[in-house]
Amino acid sequence: MKLKVSDNVAFDVRFTLNDDGTPAEFGFRVEAKRTKQPDSASGETVGDFLAKRALVRMTRWVDDRSPIEGDYGKPVAAGAEALAALYDLLPNVPGLVLGAYLEATGAKAKSGN
Repeated sequence: MKLKVSDNVAFDVRFTLNDDGTPAEFGFRVEAKRTKQPDSASGETVGDFLAKRALVRMTRWVDDRSPIEGDYGKPVAAGAEALAALYDLLPNVPGLVLGAYLEATGAKAKSGN
């Protein structure tokens, strides 16, 4: 059996970073494939699930604000390199992406139930 909706999903991953005591808001848009949920008993890591099964791709920065700088202080463009840098610089980002993925692919309660 399968769901009667597209296997393609898109969602934003939003987060804040502490910038000298002030929260700085950032986010990025993700496109992914709907798949079976990760199974912790299989030994599959969050990163493996996101990359190999959910096929997560960063497509753009929310509000065109990149939290990372490249050469000469220029913002890094959204894409695979930027996502890998976020995973490396902020170890909790894969968990944020997984949480947003599960939210985007799961059923939502409807008001009035």
